[in-house]
Amino acid sequence: MKKPPFLLTAVIISFVVWFTALELIASRWIRKYGDPLDKTRCVLVADRLLGWRQKKDFNGYFLGVRLRTNECGLRSKPFSSIPVAAKTILILGPSSTFGWGVADNQTYSYVLQKLLAKKYPGIQINVINAGQIGFSSWQGLQFYKEKKLKALKIDLLILAYGVNDVDRFRFFYTSTRSDKDEFAIPKDARKIYLQNFLTKSNFVNLLSRKLLGLFDKYRYFRRDVPVRRVDDPDFAKNVKALINIGRENKSEIVLLTSVYKLPSLERADPEREGISRKYTDMGKKEFNNKRFLEAVAYFKKAIEADPEQNDSYYYLSCCYYYLGDWRNRKSMFEKGLSLEPKRISADINKLNGILVKEAKDNNLILVDLEKSIMFSQDSTMAIDPIHMSAKGHEKIAAVLSSVIYENNLLKVNQ
Repeated sequence: MKKPPFLLTAVIISFVVWFTALELIASRWIRKYGDPLDKTRCVLVADRLLGWRQKKDFNGYFLGVRLRTNECGLRSKPFSSIPVAAKTILILGPSSTFGWGVADNQTYSYVLQKLLAKKYPGIQINVINAGQIGFSSWQGLQFYKEKKLKALKIDLLILAYGVNDVDRFRFFYTSTRSDKDEFAIPKDARKIYLQNFLTKSNFVNLLSRKLLGLFDKYRYFRRDVPVRRVDDPDFAKNVKALINIGRENKSEIVLLTSVYKLPSLERADPEREGISRKYTDMGKKEFNNKRFLEAVAYFKKAIEADPEQNDSYYYLSCCYYYLGDWRNRKSMFEKGLSLEPKRISADINKLNGILVKEAKDNNLILVDLEKSIMFSQDSTMAIDPIHMSAKGHEKIAAVLSSVIYENNLLKVNQ
C-alpha cells in the first residue's frame, strides 16, 4: 500500500493539533467570559419545525449548574418512567419555566412536585417541566401537538407563555417575519443537520457568534423593520388553541402571567397616543407606497405626539436607508433600540391582559405572578429582568401548590 505523502500527513496532524487547542481555548473562554447567548449553544439545537429546541438526553453544565434533559429535551425525568396511575401536571412555558440559572431541584416544577406530595400523601404525582428556552406561544403550541406530549395523560395543564412573544429577535433564524411566518415552511433538513454538526464545536460556535456580532453592529444599514415574534391577536389565538387542546384531553387548566423587572413607558395622554398611532399608520402607508419623504414627515409627527413609542423610529431609520441618509439611519435605529426595554414592558402588560380575558372567558384560574411574588419589587426574587431566582421559584411553587389543592384541580378525593 502506498504511504501518504509526508507533507499531507504533517498538514493533517497540524490541523488536528491546532483545532484541538482552539477548541479547548474556546471552551474555557465561553465558561469564563461568554454571555448567556454563547452558552445556550451547548443546550440548544436548530430544528426544522420549531426553529430550535433543547438537546435530548443532555447531561452537563449550563450557566454553572448541572443540567439533565430527557428524551424530549425537557428538564424532567424520562416519560417512560412516569407511572400510568400518577397524577400528571404539565407546565408549558419559556426559560423562566425551564429554570434559567437555577439547579434542577430549584425549579418551581420540581419544588411543586415535592409540595404536592406532602399535601397528597399516598398519591403519585409527577410534574413535567416542559419549559423550553426562548419559546414563544406559537412554538409552544406546535410543541404541545407533538406525539410524545399528546400521548401523555395530563391531569393539569399550566400555561406560562408571553415574555418571548414580545421580543423582536430569536436564538435562531432572526428575521423581519413573525414566528408563524418564519417557520410556516419546514427548514431544509440537510442544512439543519450541517448547522447542528458544525455548532457541536465550541470554537466554530464562538467564531460564528463573534462574526455575527460584528455584522450586527452595522444592522442599522438594513432596510427592514423588526417585528414582534408574536403579535397580540396571534398570542390570543395561540392561548385559545392551547386551552382547546387541553380541554380535548380533559385536562384542568391554569394560566400564569409573565413577570418582569423593566422600566415602564411614560405614556402620553390617551388623546396624544391616538394622534401618534394615526400618524404612524399614515407613515406606514406612505412607506409601503415607497413615498419615503412623505413617510418621514408623518413618523416625525407621530414621535412628536408620543416620543416613547419606538416603531416610528425603526420606520424612520428604514426611510433614511432608502433616502441615502446614513447618519440619521443609524441614530433613528439606535433610538428605537434604546426604547426596547420600555416597549417590552408595555407589551408584556398587554399580553397579561389578554391572559386575564382568556381566563375570564373560559372560566379558568389565572395566577398573577407579580401580585403573588412581588417580582419587580423584591430583588431577591430575580436573577435578571425576566428570570426568577431559586427563592422566586420556591415562592411560585408555593402559590401553585395552594391553588391546586384549594381548588382540587387534581380531582383527588379528600
